[in-house]
Amino acid sequence: MDLLLGSSGSDTTLFGLDGSELSLFEDGADLLTALVQTQSELFTVKKKSESVTGFGKTQLVYTLTLTDAEADQLGTVLQEACPEGKLKELLASISFSGKQSLTLLVTNEGSVHKITYSGRCGKDADHMRKVSLTWKLARDDQQALDSLTLKAPAVSGSDTCELTWKQTLKQGKDGLSEELSFSWTDKQGENKQSLTGEAKLIRKDASDGSAALSGSITLTNKENSNSKQKLTLKPELTFTSDTLDGSVHFQLQEGGSTTLEGTIQAAVSPCEDFSQTLWASSVALGTLNEEELAALRQELLDQAATALVAHWVLLPTEDTLYLSQDLSDEVWQQIGFAAMSLTEEEE
Repeated sequence: MDLLLGSSGSDTTLFGLDGSELSLFEDGADLLTALVQTQSELFTVKKKSESVTGFGKTQLVYTLTLTDAEADQLGTVLQEACPEGKLKELLASISFSGKQSLTLLVTNEGSVHKITYSGRCGKDADHMRKVSLTWKLARDDQQALDSLTLKAPAVSGSDTCELTWKQTLKQGKDGLSEELSFSWTDKQGENKQSLTGEAKLIRKDASDGSAALSGSITLTNKENSNSKQKLTLKPELTFTSDTLDGSVHFQLQEGGSTTLEGTIQAAVSPCEDFSQTLWASSVALGTLNEEELAALRQELLDQAATALVAHWVLLPTEDTLYLSQDLSDEVWQQIGFAAMSLTEEEE
């Protein structure tokens, strides 16, 4: 999304994907609902029946048009309506200029089934894009549907980006299924890149609280005149809140020939000294300052030391003699006292 709006920086690691794409759609759907519910006075509302093929019928048209002098107001309105998350961070980083046009097709019950936007926006004045966006969507208890088309040519020059994205999430008797397809192209100067993807996944929940995930994911990447790279993943995984078991088959192809293929077997579960707190949480290291990093590092070392030292005294004598041969008597005594102390605490 950053590239679509003129940013060259990226923290992505897998063909330009960082895992936040799906959350953008859910936050976007919540944003649209909030606009209708809390910001309706900003729009011109007219009664007009429309049929959004495959997504439902609407009865109301919400229109917001802003002049160049008013353009920045759009960013404020969108941020106020957006839930906390990646999308709100993105909106906060965007500047708007020139005439802005936003249209929502809404049902009498307040559900948005289509949005169209056109206007200039970008990361800064030097990277403005002429953005046109059409997003069709539907949400209910059984499914979530999305179809998005976005074009973002540069205001000046020949650079351009285009994105199409379609996804269907359905809850059925066989489980939760997802089908996704997308196509993205980016041209900056003489460089051109394209990325396409398809995914078909199904999750089946069991009565014991476990869930099984299976299906396939395919990503195809092409840069300039280089050969296409195609990555295929086929997961067969079973997991609970703190365990994971199964396999992921992978195949990497370049120019039509397989360059790497294999299966990754996974079996993860808590052990006696496992920290549930560490398993259930994640930390964005890039957001921590030096003091916080030092505290986290010490916490991890303490966890590791506890797990290792507590069982040191259970090792056979010949093993402890081997491990202690390069240690001073003082250090070895300290390790022994610590191990005995931890063992007594467990008892």
